Amino acid sequence: MSSRGSLVARFCFQRLHILIDSLKIEDLNRIKIGNEYDVQRILYSLIKPLFPEARLEVTVDAGYRPVRYDIFIDEYDLAIEVKCTRANMTERTLNEELGSDSFHYKVEHLFLFIYDDKRIITNADAFKRSFTKEKGLHDKNIDTYIAQPIIL
Repeated sequence: MSSRGSLVARFCFQRLHILIDSLKIEDLNRIKIGNEYDVQRILYSLIKPLFPEARLEVTVDAGYRPVRYDIFIDEYDLAIEVKCTRANMTERTLNEELGSDSFHYKVEHLFLFIYDDKRIITNADAFKRSFTKEKGLHDKNIDTYIAQPIIL
């Protein structure tokens, strides 16, 4: 995807990789991610210095009912949906939630960030491909990033 919003999203997540790769084991042991809101706050703290106009939990009217963008950058018409897997979540449930979000979010660029803490996604590459879409063929660009923790 060559659009400006997709480039912004990719830049954000490349920065995230740099941060993660630079952490030492002692640092990683101090970071506790208990739920989706923890992931959202970490991601937001990385994005906010680069994009000061980024906002958390923006509610918009989607026609049928309001939807809430986890992180929204108005200048780029870009929403970031954050998901964190849970012990009682199935891959099918995650798929359905992301499908609903992808359909209802009325933005030009949607970035799906999935922290698969419980490793419920059995084939991350296929899962990512199933959600990644280009605007020419669809009503929005959708880019997907899946982070599955590495057991050290």
